[in-house]
Amino acid sequence: MFIEKISRLVVVVKRVGAGLIGAGFAANIHANAYKRLPNVDVVAVYSRTAERAKKFAEDHGLKAWYTDMDELLEREDIDIVSIAIPNYLHAKAALKAIEHGKNVIVEKPLTTTIEDADKLIEAAKREGVKLMYAENMLFSPAMRRAREIIEEGAIGDILVVEARESHSGSHSPYALKKEYCGGGSLMNLGVHPIGVAL
Repeated sequence: MFIEKISRLVVVVKRVGAGLIGAGFAANIHANAYKRLPNVDVVAVYSRTAERAKKFAEDHGLKAWYTDMDELLEREDIDIVSIAIPNYLHAKAALKAIEHGKNVIVEKPLTTTIEDADKLIEAAKREGVKLMYAENMLFSPAMRRAREIIEEGAIGDILVVEARESHSGSHSPYALKKEYCGGGSLMNLGVHPIGVAL
């Protein structure tokens, strides 16, 4: 009897439409990640510059690109938006997306101030959407295994954490300017090992 009921069960997986705010290095990573998910369609991209938006759309096989963020956010076939633009623009773009009823994933840092982060959290609660922070190291296989080992108590109590982040830094020229990026190398590089340690 139970098997008969299961055989009649139909599972419908909703396709999710993703939009990208930004057409640079991080947006490319997000687009490629979305494309690996079987039920996600990357629908459109926004950039302040028409040439970048158009090229990004061509490179990723997208039919739509915009230089007006509101036009992208007004699309009903977009369920989630990745914010991958300069840090100082994260809060404004994420708030706009939330107010359009979109789930939002923001590249690091979430915002450049605690006050802006709190506003986004409150707005997401109010609008009933998800607000997520893109921190790739937290979910890497090595970090997940390290967390398991610690939680199992295999290495005892953690008293000190030493971490290093070493690579060429940001791929965007704007990142060299504190007024655009926020906290310098701590914000751009240090955030990864600090996030993992916490």
